[in-house]
Amino acid sequence: MFPRLAILALLGGCALVPRARRVEADDTGFVPPAEFLDPALLQVGTFNCEWLNDETGTGMVPRNDVDYAMIGRLIAGWDLDLLALEEVNGDAALARLGLPDTYAWAVGASGWSQHVALLWRSDRVAVTGVHEVHLAGDQWPSRDLLVGEVTDLDGDLAFTFAGLHLHPYDGLDDAEERARQAGAIHDWLQRRRARRPPPGGDGGYRPVILAGDFNDTLGGINPDLATLDVLTADPDLWFSAEALDPAEDYTWIPGREIIDHVVLTDGIQPRRAGAPVVIAHDRIPPWSDYDGGIADEPTISDHRPVVLSLRR
Repeated sequence: MFPRLAILALLGGCALVPRARRVEADDTGFVPPAEFLDPALLQVGTFNCEWLNDETGTGMVPRNDVDYAMIGRLIAGWDLDLLALEEVNGDAALARLGLPDTYAWAVGASGWSQHVALLWRSDRVAVTGVHEVHLAGDQWPSRDLLVGEVTDLDGDLAFTFAGLHLHPYDGLDDAEERARQAGAIHDWLQRRRARRPPPGGDGGYRPVILAGDFNDTLGGINPDLATLDVLTADPDLWFSAEALDPAEDYTWIPGREIIDHVVLTDGIQPRRAGAPVVIAHDRIPPWSDYDGGIADEPTISDHRPVVLSLRR
């Protein structure tokens, strides 16, 4: 698809095309919830793919062709429109998923082999001007914001979409690094707000959706430092975790924590339609029990996608 560069080129030239008919059922009879099939709604979200590699049988989490196909089937089967993906090794990893030709993507360059990517339905939205925004910090590897401008092809939605993957682990040094990254993101949002026009004129200003693996809960996994406080205290921001049940809707499966978030700035919050959905693939057939995966076990991810519907 699109080449992986430190600063990605403009991805213009998307033609207006008729909206494709949404999926109704796959060959297992699986049908996603009604809101995912509603053409009046657009789904945005995040999915940490857990070390998605370019080749089968390699990397930290080896997979085979069946596993790749099932990850692709998860994305396409739920008919997802726009996702931030995390831990993507490169373009070849996404190409292996066998997604329909309607999907397009761009992969960032920072983050060693754990790149952030943007994935979208090109028959439903146009994503242009994709670039990385550096997050200051002194830990390695840096994983920067991957930012694109999104325009709904069949509606009037227009917003800036930023995928992210913050520093992991719960030690104090790691939490301090994550807090620095959260502060850098807040500074970036503040600089955008400084250009926001007064009421009555948009001046080309677009609201922002942040989506990704923040590697922290709203309350903080380190007892001494809640690293996302600078963001959660901002009255202009709404976190999807605010509407989720931590006991059931956790996004990181091993730790049973909500660390993957979709965040809306105030300019797009009125478009929110219903509660966010955490896709618990570890509990939902066929992804929870398919045959033929590596070591005869389903290998999707240790994270669950979290997805939010917007009124188009």
